[in-house]
Amino acid sequence: MKKTLLFSLLIPILLPPTLLFSQDTADSSLSGEVSAGVLFLNSADNLDPGGSSRTISTLGKSAEKKLTTIPVLLPEVTWQFGAERRFAWYFKTKAPLEEAGEFALTTGLKYTHPGFATLVAGFFAVPFAEVWENPYLLNRPRNETDVTVFGAHIAANEIFDSEFSLDVAYMREDVDNDLLAQIFPELARDGKIFAASLRYQLFAGEPFSLTPRVTVLKGEYDGESSSFAKVKGEISGLYLAGRYSLKSSLSYSYKEHDERDPIFAATRNEHGFGANLAVKYDGLFGIESVGLLAIVGYSRGEASQTFYDSESLACGLGLTYRF
Repeated sequence: MKKTLLFSLLIPILLPPTLLFSQDTADSSLSGEVSAGVLFLNSADNLDPGGSSRTISTLGKSAEKKLTTIPVLLPEVTWQFGAERRFAWYFKTKAPLEEAGEFALTTGLKYTHPGFATLVAGFFAVPFAEVWENPYLLNRPRNETDVTVFGAHIAANEIFDSEFSLDVAYMREDVDNDLLAQIFPELARDGKIFAASLRYQLFAGEPFSLTPRVTVLKGEYDGESSSFAKVKGEISGLYLAGRYSLKSSLSYSYKEHDERDPIFAATRNEHGFGANLAVKYDGLFGIESVGLLAIVGYSRGEASQTFYDSESLACGLGLTYRF
């Protein structure tokens, strides 16, 4: 019921403005890209139904890897309008913070104020999110339950014509049937996350650019043992060479929970590592708007309790169409 209401409210926001405004003008344009392909995900995470077995026999080891094949269709659309096209509506499938996962319906508005910044305000929602009702249940099948995940974000890009940008995000999570909270109230999983990040682009406008980013997050949940503080450092790069483009990133994060974990009688902390690479070739089959995209990504979480260790390897291949 929660998700039905959430997406009923979201649908009018996601409708392309071209459906709402049928008259084209010289001060408006529609552009975007659609990617279609397949993603192979080999992951291990005892807290995630997609990354662990339904039945486990011990809390003393990490999850065994689980291979999932996912067909993907990822649209990204931007509609510029207004005087000098300073306004823009956008829709994409990437959330502004990684805690929302790899897929989210994200939409919002941008406004470019010359000499000040490009201002962004948007909303996102994650469909089909699930967790285990009780991830610590042993020797009996664990059951999934839905999670309602939504949030908002604001940003100021290229502040005062510099290469600095600031992003602030908020995310809310509501677990439909949090059986864990009934057994251990300190591990209740309803709550919210606040995030703020600062990034700077080096060598802007060059064929090769680097963007370091620092993000600080605070999770405030009904359960004090689920609440956390986290800091993440990341550096991403972009290289353009003719029809080829390469995007890569490296990241490290440290996360510490507020209170002692009642399951393991210790405070949980975690070191996170990540690396991603995407290679794209434009002009496939001699058609300028068609491209070939290949991606590979690896992430690993090393926690103070082995049960919480996680690992993920993702590989994907697909076609892109730019309009």
